[in-house]
Amino acid sequence: MFKQVFYSISVFLILIAVFFFWQNSQAQTEPLLLISWQAQNFAPLGFLGKNLPIIYTPVVVGLEMIEKNQIINLKNYEIRWYVDGKFEDSGKGLTTMRFLGGKPGGTDEHFIRAEIMDYKGANLAKTINVPLVSPQIVIFSPYQGYQVPVLKPGTNVLKALPYFFNVEKIGELTINWEAGGVKTEGGAANQDILNLTIPETAPDNFVLPVKVGAINKNQPLERASQNINFTVVR
Repeated sequence: MFKQVFYSISVFLILIAVFFFWQNSQAQTEPLLLISWQAQNFAPLGFLGKNLPIIYTPVVVGLEMIEKNQIINLKNYEIRWYVDGKFEDSGKGLTTMRFLGGKPGGTDEHFIRAEIMDYKGANLAKTINVPLVSPQIVIFSPYQGYQVPVLKPGTNVLKALPYFFNVEKIGELTINWEAGGVKTEGGAANQDILNLTIPETAPDNFVLPVKVGAINKNQPLERASQNINFTVVR
């Protein structure tokens, strides 16, 4: 009796092992589709993040397929591309596609879909989301590590860091500064740099509001600003 029970359990365990091995082997042989994308707009030198598209930003999208741990050459297969459910382009071996970021009043993301037609008798598809943002500008101050933004008596060098504008270089932006509600100028050659002098007589904990704004010279509606209340410390 014991031998029969032991034999039954052994057979059951073997069947389970075979089932999981079969599942894993099936999963490994299924093609894996990968879609990558790159927004072609501006970010400061040294930015380690990913550029995000704004309205009218060119976005390049790429498709790869991996099967049995190998990259598959798709040159002989028709690939169809869709943006937000609308047909965008198609062609044999068309593994890259380019489109412009959303229009005013649109959603805050794009839905990109790629289809590989008749691959081993089946149509394969992959969909991803591409976020759509607004341009940004950030004031970088020389004093970090405080609980609040601070300045100190003497000359303080502030730098404007614009992100995601549809320009190739910072010179294509108009950058304006205000300190204490008064318009002031950045450097003659580097308008993104503001040398702000705080008098030695300024009291501790004096609060000075500073504002920076940037406008795309070629697209005046493309703009961003930031306001920071700096506290004077010694």
